[in-house]
Amino acid sequence: MDVCLVIKRRLDELGLEQKDLATAAEVTESYISQLLARKKLPPGPDRT
Repeated sequence: MDVCLVIKRRLDELGLEQKDLATAAEVTESYISQLLARKKLPPGPDRT
């Protein structure tokens, strides 16, 4: 499963932007952007 693609599709379905996700997750918009561009790996299950 491509997590980046799932997140992008879901944001689109909900009419949300990366900044909305960043606010909800309490992380920076830059971090979300890097995750979705595959420049950073998502945290492992033991870190969530």
